[in-house]
Amino acid sequence: MEGSRAAWAADHQRLRRRYQVATLDPVLPLQASKWVAKYKHQPTAVCRLLCAFGAGADASSYDHWNALVAADFPDIELVLLQLPGRGQLWQEPLQRRTRAAAELIVEELQRIEGGAAAAPTALLGFSMGAAVAYEVELRLEALGRRALCLYVAGRGGPGISYRHPEEARALAKAPEEYVRFFATTFCPPDVAAKLLRLAAAPEEGGNMLRRLRDNYRADLELGNPFPEDGAPSPVPVSCGVHVVVSRRDTVWPAEASAERSVACTPAYGDIVETWREWTTRRLARTVIFDDLEHHELCGERLLRAVCGDVLQVLSETVSAPAAPSKKRSRQRPPMAM
Repeated sequence: MEGSRAAWAADHQRLRRRYQVATLDPVLPLQASKWVAKYKHQPTAVCRLLCAFGAGADASSYDHWNALVAADFPDIELVLLQLPGRGQLWQEPLQRRTRAAAELIVEELQRIEGGAAAAPTALLGFSMGAAVAYEVELRLEALGRRALCLYVAGRGGPGISYRHPEEARALAKAPEEYVRFFATTFCPPDVAAKLLRLAAAPEEGGNMLRRLRDNYRADLELGNPFPEDGAPSPVPVSCGVHVVVSRRDTVWPAEASAERSVACTPAYGDIVETWREWTTRRLARTVIFDDLEHHELCGERLLRAVCGDVLQVLSETVSAPAAPSKKRSRQRPPMAM
Protein backbone atom coordinates (compact mmCIF):
# COMPACT_ATOMS: atom_id res chain seq x y z
CA MET A 1 0.00 0.00 0.00
CA GLU A 2 2.80 2.42 0.96
CA GLY A 3 4.71 1.54 -2.21
CA SER A 4 1.63 2.25 -4.31
CA ARG A 5 1.06 5.56 -2.55
CA ALA A 6 4.69 6.56 -3.09
CA ALA A 7 4.39 5.72 -6.78
CA TRP A 8 1.29 7.91 -7.14
CA ALA A 9 3.05 10.76 -5.32
CA ALA A 10 6.07 10.45 -7.60
CA ASP A 11 3.82 10.51 -10.67
CA HIS A 12 2.15 13.65 -9.35
CA GLN A 13 5.48 15.40 -8.80
CA ARG A 14 6.51 14.57 -12.37
CA LEU A 15 3.27 16.06 -13.63
CA ARG A 16 3.77 19.14 -11.46
CA ARG A 17 7.28 19.73 -12.81
CA ARG A 18 6.32 18.90 -16.38
CA TYR A 19 3.31 21.18 -16.60
CA GLN A 20 4.45 23.91 -14.21
CA VAL A 21 0.98 24.40 -12.78
CA ALA A 22 2.54 25.71 -9.57
CA THR A 23 3.08 29.03 -11.35
CA LEU A 24 -0.66 29.73 -11.16
CA ASP A 25 -2.29 31.70 -8.35
CA PRO A 26 -3.74 29.55 -5.54
CA VAL A 27 -7.50 29.38 -5.17
CA LEU A 28 -9.12 31.33 -2.35
CA PRO A 29 -11.06 29.41 0.31
CA LEU A 30 -14.79 28.94 -0.11
CA GLN A 31 -17.23 30.30 2.44
CA ALA A 32 -19.07 27.83 4.67
CA SER A 33 -21.84 25.88 2.96
CA LYS A 34 -23.96 22.83 3.70
CA TRP A 35 -23.86 22.15 -0.04
CA VAL A 36 -20.18 21.18 0.21
CA ALA A 37 -19.58 18.03 2.25
CA LYS A 38 -16.51 17.91 4.54
CA TYR A 39 -14.85 20.83 2.78
CA LYS A 40 -11.16 21.45 3.49
CA HIS A 41 -9.37 24.34 1.84
CA GLN A 42 -6.16 23.32 0.09
CA PRO A 43 -3.83 26.35 0.30
CA THR A 44 -1.51 25.08 -2.45
CA ALA A 45 -4.31 24.34 -4.92
CA VAL A 46 -4.55 26.23 -8.19
CA CYS A 47 -7.83 24.68 -9.40
CA ARG A 48 -10.94 22.96 -8.07
CA LEU A 49 -12.56 19.64 -8.88
CA LEU A 50 -16.33 19.64 -8.25
CA CYS A 51 -17.78 16.14 -7.75
CA ALA A 52 -21.43 15.07 -8.11
CA PHE A 53 -22.34 11.53 -7.08
CA GLY A 54 -24.81 8.81 -8.02
CA ALA A 55 -28.36 8.05 -6.97
CA GLY A 56 -28.77 7.44 -3.26
CA ALA A 57 -25.30 8.74 -2.39
CA ASP A 58 -24.46 11.03 0.51
CA ALA A 59 -21.43 13.13 -0.46
CA SER A 60 -20.18 12.95 3.14
CA SER A 61 -19.40 9.26 2.64
CA TYR A 62 -16.66 10.32 0.19
CA ASP A 63 -14.88 12.56 2.69
CA HIS A 64 -11.81 10.28 2.59
CA TRP A 65 -11.25 11.64 -0.94
CA ASN A 66 -10.26 14.98 0.61
CA ALA A 67 -7.24 13.50 2.38
CA LEU A 68 -6.21 11.53 -0.71
CA VAL A 69 -6.26 14.56 -3.00
CA ALA A 70 -4.58 16.83 -0.45
CA ALA A 71 -1.74 14.35 -0.03
CA ASP A 72 -1.16 13.24 -3.62
CA PHE A 73 -2.57 16.11 -5.72
CA PRO A 74 -2.00 19.29 -3.65
CA ASP A 75 -2.57 21.48 -6.73
CA ILE A 76 -6.25 20.47 -6.68
CA GLU A 77 -8.94 21.43 -4.17
CA LEU A 78 -11.78 18.94 -3.94
CA VAL A 79 -15.40 20.09 -3.65
CA LEU A 80 -17.93 17.33 -2.85
CA LEU A 81 -21.36 18.57 -3.87
CA GLN A 82 -24.20 17.70 -1.49
CA LEU A 83 -27.66 17.75 -3.03
CA PRO A 84 -30.83 18.81 -1.18
CA GLY A 85 -32.48 16.07 0.86
CA ARG A 86 -29.21 14.50 2.00
CA GLY A 87 -26.72 14.98 4.83
CA GLN A 88 -27.11 18.38 6.49
CA LEU A 89 -29.59 19.30 3.75
CA TRP A 90 -31.97 16.47 4.63
CA GLN A 91 -34.85 18.87 5.36
CA GLU A 92 -34.50 20.65 2.01
CA PRO A 93 -36.94 19.72 -0.79
CA LEU A 94 -35.74 16.91 -3.04
CA GLN A 95 -34.89 17.92 -6.59
CA ARG A 96 -36.39 15.94 -9.48
CA ARG A 97 -35.31 18.02 -12.49
CA THR A 98 -31.65 18.23 -13.41
CA ARG A 99 -31.81 21.76 -14.78
CA ALA A 100 -33.37 23.14 -11.59
CA ALA A 101 -30.83 21.34 -9.40
CA ALA A 102 -27.95 22.70 -11.50
CA GLU A 103 -29.26 26.24 -11.17
CA LEU A 104 -29.33 25.88 -7.38
CA ILE A 105 -25.80 24.46 -7.36
CA VAL A 106 -24.36 27.28 -9.47
CA GLU A 107 -26.14 29.92 -7.38
CA GLU A 108 -24.63 28.39 -4.24
CA LEU A 109 -21.20 28.16 -5.86
CA GLN A 110 -21.31 31.87 -6.70
CA ARG A 111 -22.31 32.67 -3.13
CA ILE A 112 -19.58 30.67 -1.42
CA GLU A 113 -16.92 32.01 -3.81
CA GLY A 114 -17.68 35.36 -2.22
CA GLY A 115 -17.29 37.49 -5.31
CA ALA A 116 -13.68 36.42 -5.88
CA ALA A 117 -12.45 35.72 -9.38
CA ALA A 118 -13.60 32.29 -10.48
CA ALA A 119 -10.90 29.66 -10.02
CA PRO A 120 -10.12 27.13 -12.78
CA THR A 121 -12.61 24.34 -12.25
CA ALA A 122 -13.17 20.81 -13.51
CA LEU A 123 -16.37 18.79 -13.10
CA LEU A 124 -16.68 15.09 -12.25
CA GLY A 125 -20.06 13.39 -12.28
CA PHE A 126 -20.82 9.74 -11.61
CA SER A 127 -24.03 8.13 -12.92
CA MET A 128 -26.84 10.51 -11.89
CA GLY A 129 -24.12 13.00 -11.01
CA ALA A 130 -22.92 12.99 -14.63
CA ALA A 131 -26.28 14.36 -15.76
CA VAL A 132 -26.11 16.98 -13.00
CA ALA A 133 -22.51 17.95 -13.86
CA TYR A 134 -23.44 18.40 -17.54
CA GLU A 135 -26.24 20.81 -16.59
CA VAL A 136 -23.94 22.63 -14.15
CA GLU A 137 -21.52 23.23 -17.01
CA LEU A 138 -24.33 24.66 -19.15
CA ARG A 139 -25.22 27.06 -16.32
CA LEU A 140 -21.56 28.07 -15.86
CA GLU A 141 -21.19 28.77 -19.57
CA ALA A 142 -24.29 30.96 -19.47
CA LEU A 143 -22.36 33.06 -16.92
CA GLY A 144 -19.31 33.30 -19.15
CA ARG A 145 -17.36 30.53 -17.41
CA ARG A 146 -16.18 27.18 -18.70
CA ALA A 147 -14.85 24.10 -16.93
CA LEU A 148 -11.40 22.79 -17.74
CA CYS A 149 -13.05 19.48 -18.57
CA LEU A 150 -16.26 17.59 -17.83
CA TYR A 151 -15.57 14.04 -16.62
CA VAL A 152 -18.60 11.76 -16.88
CA ALA A 153 -18.42 8.27 -15.38
CA GLY A 154 -20.91 5.42 -15.59
CA ARG A 155 -23.59 7.20 -17.63
CA GLY A 156 -24.57 7.66 -21.25
CA GLY A 157 -25.12 11.07 -22.81
CA PRO A 158 -28.08 13.24 -21.77
CA GLY A 159 -30.10 11.95 -24.73
CA ILE A 160 -30.23 8.47 -23.16
CA SER A 161 -32.71 7.79 -20.37
CA TYR A 162 -32.64 5.05 -17.73
CA ARG A 163 -36.01 3.43 -17.15
CA HIS A 164 -35.84 0.06 -15.44
CA PRO A 165 -39.08 -1.95 -15.83
CA GLU A 166 -38.81 -3.22 -12.26
CA GLU A 167 -38.91 0.33 -10.92
CA ALA A 168 -42.47 0.98 -12.06
CA ARG A 169 -43.65 -2.30 -10.55
CA ALA A 170 -41.84 -1.60 -7.26
CA LEU A 171 -43.20 1.95 -7.12
CA ALA A 172 -46.77 0.63 -7.30
CA LYS A 173 -46.19 -1.46 -4.18
CA ALA A 174 -45.23 -0.72 -0.57
CA PRO A 175 -42.12 1.39 0.15
CA GLU A 176 -40.09 -1.64 1.19
CA GLU A 177 -40.48 -3.11 -2.31
CA TYR A 178 -38.97 -0.02 -3.88
CA VAL A 179 -36.08 -0.07 -1.40
CA ARG A 180 -35.47 -3.73 -2.31
CA PHE A 181 -35.42 -2.84 -6.01
CA PHE A 182 -32.95 -0.01 -5.48
CA ALA A 183 -30.69 -2.03 -3.17
CA THR A 184 -30.37 -4.99 -5.53
CA THR A 185 -29.94 -2.83 -8.65
CA PHE A 186 -27.55 -0.06 -7.63
CA CYS A 187 -25.92 -0.66 -4.23
CA PRO A 188 -22.69 -2.40 -3.20
CA PRO A 189 -23.21 -5.64 -1.23
CA ASP A 190 -22.66 -4.15 2.23
CA VAL A 191 -25.12 -1.29 1.66
CA ALA A 192 -27.60 -3.58 -0.06
CA ALA A 193 -27.53 -5.98 2.90
CA LYS A 194 -28.43 -3.18 5.33
CA LEU A 195 -31.26 -1.95 3.13
CA LEU A 196 -32.64 -5.45 2.65
CA ARG A 197 -32.65 -5.99 6.43
CA LEU A 198 -34.55 -2.74 6.85
CA ALA A 199 -37.02 -3.72 4.14
CA ALA A 200 -37.57 -7.09 5.83
CA ALA A 201 -39.10 -5.35 8.88
CA PRO A 202 -41.46 -2.69 7.42
CA GLU A 203 -43.45 -2.44 10.64
CA GLU A 204 -40.34 -1.13 12.40
CA GLY A 205 -38.81 1.03 9.66
CA GLY A 206 -41.93 2.44 8.03
CA ASN A 207 -40.99 6.14 8.11
CA MET A 208 -37.40 5.47 7.09
CA LEU A 209 -38.51 3.22 4.23
CA ARG A 210 -40.87 5.89 2.91
CA ARG A 211 -38.13 8.50 3.08
CA LEU A 212 -35.65 6.25 1.33
CA ARG A 213 -38.18 5.45 -1.38
CA ASP A 214 -38.82 9.15 -1.97
CA ASN A 215 -35.08 9.93 -2.07
CA TYR A 216 -34.24 7.11 -4.44
CA ARG A 217 -37.17 7.84 -6.71
CA ALA A 218 -36.24 11.53 -6.90
CA ASP A 219 -32.64 10.63 -7.73
CA LEU A 220 -33.61 8.39 -10.63
CA GLU A 221 -35.79 11.18 -12.00
CA LEU A 222 -32.93 13.64 -11.48
CA GLY A 223 -30.64 11.37 -13.47
CA ASN A 224 -32.82 11.76 -16.57
CA PRO A 225 -32.34 15.35 -17.80
CA PHE A 226 -35.13 15.10 -20.39
CA PRO A 227 -37.81 12.85 -18.89
CA GLU A 228 -40.58 14.07 -21.17
CA ASP A 229 -38.59 14.38 -24.39
CA GLY A 230 -37.99 11.14 -26.27
CA ALA A 231 -35.37 12.57 -28.63
CA PRO A 232 -33.95 15.83 -27.24
CA SER A 233 -31.90 18.08 -29.48
CA PRO A 234 -28.33 18.18 -28.13
CA VAL A 235 -27.24 21.39 -26.40
CA PRO A 236 -23.45 20.96 -26.49
CA VAL A 237 -21.10 22.30 -23.86
CA SER A 238 -17.98 24.12 -25.02
CA CYS A 239 -15.54 22.23 -22.79
CA GLY A 240 -13.98 18.86 -23.49
CA VAL A 241 -15.83 15.76 -22.25
CA HIS A 242 -13.94 12.73 -20.92
CA VAL A 243 -16.06 9.59 -20.69
CA VAL A 244 -15.08 6.96 -18.12
CA VAL A 245 -16.70 3.52 -18.24
CA SER A 246 -16.26 -0.12 -17.27
CA ARG A 247 -17.14 -3.06 -19.48
CA ARG A 248 -18.48 -4.91 -16.44
CA ASP A 249 -21.03 -2.17 -15.72
CA THR A 250 -24.50 -3.62 -16.35
CA VAL A 251 -26.40 -0.52 -15.20
CA TRP A 252 -24.80 1.66 -17.91
CA PRO A 253 -22.99 -0.86 -20.16
CA ALA A 254 -19.94 0.40 -21.98
CA GLU A 255 -21.01 -1.41 -25.14
CA ALA A 256 -24.07 -3.04 -26.75
CA SER A 257 -26.69 -1.79 -24.31
CA ALA A 258 -29.46 -3.56 -26.25
CA GLU A 259 -27.89 -6.88 -25.24
CA ARG A 260 -26.80 -6.01 -21.72
CA SER A 261 -29.41 -3.61 -20.34
CA VAL A 262 -33.17 -3.56 -19.93
CA ALA A 263 -33.19 0.09 -18.92
CA CYS A 264 -31.22 2.31 -21.36
CA THR A 265 -33.40 4.03 -23.98
CA PRO A 266 -32.63 4.30 -26.82
CA ALA A 267 -30.15 1.46 -27.07
CA TYR A 268 -26.58 2.28 -28.06
CA GLY A 269 -23.51 0.45 -29.31
CA ASP A 270 -20.81 2.55 -27.63
CA ILE A 271 -21.53 4.64 -24.55
CA VAL A 272 -18.74 7.09 -25.43
CA GLU A 273 -20.42 7.96 -28.73
CA THR A 274 -23.62 8.91 -26.90
CA TRP A 275 -21.75 12.02 -25.68
CA ARG A 276 -20.31 13.11 -29.04
CA GLU A 277 -23.05 15.58 -29.96
CA TRP A 278 -23.09 17.07 -26.46
CA THR A 279 -19.75 18.87 -26.72
CA THR A 280 -18.23 21.15 -29.35
CA ARG A 281 -14.72 20.20 -28.31
CA ARG A 282 -12.67 17.13 -27.54
CA LEU A 283 -14.36 13.85 -26.68
CA ALA A 284 -11.91 11.53 -24.93
CA ARG A 285 -12.42 7.83 -24.25
CA THR A 286 -11.25 5.78 -21.30
CA VAL A 287 -12.31 2.30 -20.21
CA ILE A 288 -11.26 1.63 -16.63
CA PHE A 289 -10.17 -1.99 -16.75
CA ASP A 290 -12.87 -4.65 -17.19
CA ASP A 291 -13.47 -5.61 -13.58
CA LEU A 292 -15.55 -2.81 -12.06
CA GLU A 293 -19.26 -3.11 -11.50
CA HIS A 294 -21.36 0.06 -11.55
CA HIS A 295 -21.14 0.73 -7.82
CA GLU A 296 -17.37 0.13 -7.87
CA LEU A 297 -16.64 2.65 -10.61
CA CYS A 298 -16.93 5.68 -8.34
CA GLY A 299 -13.82 4.94 -6.32
CA GLU A 300 -10.16 5.74 -5.78
CA ARG A 301 -9.09 4.58 -9.25
CA LEU A 302 -11.48 7.03 -10.86
CA LEU A 303 -10.44 9.88 -8.58
CA ARG A 304 -6.72 9.40 -9.15
CA ALA A 305 -7.13 9.11 -12.91
CA VAL A 306 -9.25 12.25 -13.09
CA CYS A 307 -6.92 14.30 -10.87
CA GLY A 308 -3.92 13.37 -13.00
CA ASP A 309 -5.80 14.31 -16.15
CA VAL A 310 -6.96 17.62 -14.65
CA LEU A 311 -3.33 18.64 -14.25
CA GLN A 312 -2.70 17.85 -17.90
CA VAL A 313 -5.74 19.82 -19.07
CA LEU A 314 -4.79 22.73 -16.82
CA SER A 315 -1.28 22.82 -18.22
CA GLU A 316 -2.60 22.86 -21.79
CA THR A 317 -4.86 25.77 -20.88
CA VAL A 318 -1.96 27.70 -19.35
CA SER A 319 0.46 27.02 -22.20
CA ALA A 320 -2.09 27.77 -24.95
CA PRO A 321 -4.48 30.47 -23.69
CA ALA A 322 -5.59 31.50 -27.16
CA ALA A 323 -9.00 30.33 -28.36
CA PRO A 324 -8.75 26.96 -30.12
CA SER A 325 -9.47 26.64 -33.83
CA LYS A 326 -12.65 24.96 -35.00
CA LYS A 327 -10.67 21.98 -36.23
CA ARG A 328 -10.93 18.92 -33.98
CA SER A 329 -8.01 19.03 -31.56
CA ARG A 330 -5.65 16.09 -31.28
CA GLN A 331 -6.60 13.76 -28.45
CA ARG A 332 -4.36 13.38 -25.44
CA PRO A 333 -3.34 9.85 -24.47
CA PRO A 334 -5.94 8.02 -22.31
CA MET A 335 -5.93 8.79 -18.60
CA ALA A 336 -3.37 6.76 -16.72
CA MET A 337 -4.85 4.01 -14.58
